[in-house]
Amino acid sequence: MIDSVPLLPHGAGWHRSDALLDYRDVIDYPRLQELREEVRPAFSLKTWESVAKAMGALHNREELFPSEEDRLLRFNHRRVQIGAKQTIASTSRIALEELILGLRPWRKGPFELFGIEIDAEWQSDRKWSRVFPHLEPLQNKVIGDIGCGNGYYLMRLLEHGPKLALGLDPSQHFYFQFELLQTFARQPQVQYEPIGIEAMNVFPEFFDVLLCMGVLYHHRNPMACLLGLKDSLKKGGQLLIECQSIPGDEPIALFPPGRYAKMRNVYFVPTAPCLEAWIKKAGFVDIQRCSDVAVSCEEQRRTDFSPNESLADFLDPEDSSLTVEGHPAPRRVIITARKP
Repeated sequence: MIDSVPLLPHGAGWHRSDALLDYRDVIDYPRLQELREEVRPAFSLKTWESVAKAMGALHNREELFPSEEDRLLRFNHRRVQIGAKQTIASTSRIALEELILGLRPWRKGPFELFGIEIDAEWQSDRKWSRVFPHLEPLQNKVIGDIGCGNGYYLMRLLEHGPKLALGLDPSQHFYFQFELLQTFARQPQVQYEPIGIEAMNVFPEFFDVLLCMGVLYHHRNPMACLLGLKDSLKKGGQLLIECQSIPGDEPIALFPPGRYAKMRNVYFVPTAPCLEAWIKKAGFVDIQRCSDVAVSCEEQRRTDFSPNESLADFLDPEDSSLTVEGHPAPRRVIITARKP
């Protein structure tokens, strides 16, 4: 049996049981094990060895685990908070701060870990405030977050009592950020698998609710992605898509010949009507556009925890309605739909 943290060397992280074992009769569990084995070698690189060792060292500091109450998640209107500031010794705080900074850039957040504020590039609470009102009740539901990043939205889902919150994202970087957070949060009903949207066939008719945010425009075949999402939803299940978009009333998509907002891996950037047409052609019903807003430099910006270029560097300095390449500047559209 492979547990749910099979990739971390040196005993780092929280070695919890595999939440997906409970569903091995309804998902393609043998294929999931194969995929875990396929990605395992990439997580043995020297870069991650040092991170894993540092995580293992923190795991052995008893004051970081004083009680269940002190390591439970807490939420305010913005931050995901884990641990209490007063429980951490100064030496452990220094070691934890060094590890957090060593895992930069932090794209999604904000988090607060034992009183250490992680001000991420994206103020993801703003997106969550646009997303959450359009989700069906989540209590005791099986929920997927496809392209989950470092798990900010997975953690926010836990406020609402899901049976399982499963994140999929192939990024090694995000995986280690999530494992750092989960080492201290220790939430058994949340799990991260470092695999991508191409693996949706592992989960046939499995999810009650699926979130897919910031994913479609990174893929060469968005229709194939949508069909995979539909197949993995239970009948009547809800899909919430959040996608980068361009302004326009026609069902068309931009296919940038080079980069888009300095990103290499952008293929189709649809208008909102185009995204709705894709979702309809994929066989979904009850399609509703919930939000369509321009990306702002207040929501996405450079911080000490993400010191690389950010949105202000991706836009034309003379005309913020355009990217540096001259394409329409990005918007973010949210659409919900259901599987018949």
